[in-house]
Amino acid sequence: VHFWQKARINYVYVFEFNPRKRLTDVQNIELALNSTLVYLANFTLFLRKREWGLGAVRSEVFPITLWIYVLLQCFGPVFLVSKWRNNRVVLESLGQVIIAPFGRKRFLDTVIADVLTSTVKIIIDFYHVLKLSTLFFFPNMPGASWLANSSDLIFVPLLSALPLMFRFLQSIRGYYDTQQRWPNLINALKYAVAHSIVIAGSFHPSFQKNAIGSDWPIGRWLWLASTILSTIFTFTWDVTMDWGLWENGKMRKSLIFSHWSWHYWVMISNLILRFTWTLTLTPFSVFTDANVYQYVTVPLIAFLEIFRRYQWTLIRVEWEHIRHAHVGFQSAPVFFDNEREKRERARNMGNRPNLIVESLLMVIAFVLVGTLAAIM
Repeated sequence: VHFWQKARINYVYVFEFNPRKRLTDVQNIELALNSTLVYLANFTLFLRKREWGLGAVRSEVFPITLWIYVLLQCFGPVFLVSKWRNNRVVLESLGQVIIAPFGRKRFLDTVIADVLTSTVKIIIDFYHVLKLSTLFFFPNMPGASWLANSSDLIFVPLLSALPLMFRFLQSIRGYYDTQQRWPNLINALKYAVAHSIVIAGSFHPSFQKNAIGSDWPIGRWLWLASTILSTIFTFTWDVTMDWGLWENGKMRKSLIFSHWSWHYWVMISNLILRFTWTLTLTPFSVFTDANVYQYVTVPLIAFLEIFRRYQWTLIRVEWEHIRHAHVGFQSAPVFFDNEREKRERARNMGNRPNLIVESLLMVIAFVLVGTLAAIM
């Protein structure tokens, strides 16, 4: 937010925020600092509980307490969380993402869905805390043994692939609304391939091996090749479509963030971090020590993925501003011509049955490919 304000990018209009309820950069920093202090205090109590006379407190209490704090930050009433009115627009948008393709598809909704694809590890951590909470409060409930020992085999792969499914369905909704195969169906295909790769890497038993060797089956080599090609294609899509940085073989001239070296840095780091992040979405590891991979490598890469998404969002909003701003006035407010979009949809109402058929075929193919990737 600070960099958007400094560059005079109208992120408020791009995201369609209420100017009277938006958070300033200082307020966002305040929220981040408060959350960090709560986390550090919680983690310190967990590490020092025996030294500070808290040995009788079960270890599960600390992550559960932190989880409750996060829930209050997001959903708490006004007297507990003063920023509820500001969180509301984001939570409403999150709801639209979850019900895709039946929800609306605005720029804010697509950005939130993209951010979800980068927070898979955080989502899985929340799942583990929810599982711990359930077993902590209801240890003797039916199915407790399955929840403790076997539920990860189902929920972790599904949670890893769910954000990609949301973006796929949003792309289908974009095709239904605009009736334009390009870029909506190609974007849907991009997420469908990534979804299948994650499902295959999570469910296929032969992918549990860490070492690269001649004993790899052909299916895993195909999976690895698909991962590399999908990552390269996604990176190309970032540069050319989401950022609009590359035009006619060179960087575009209209740059609000004027330092061209910054954009080159974002492109190079985006490519590298996309490859490293892909490895964390599957059981694949180049380390023989599983503890090093689980407790050091994965958290580090997850942090770097959040940093990559932060850079991605900066340039994404810059490009969206340039696309909608008046020519020659890059700091002017952005105005959305919703009436024009309605007229275009009304003109093409005759093609609606074909759109529904094509959209359903894409969804069916998405489900079939994901199923085959899991069982083959």
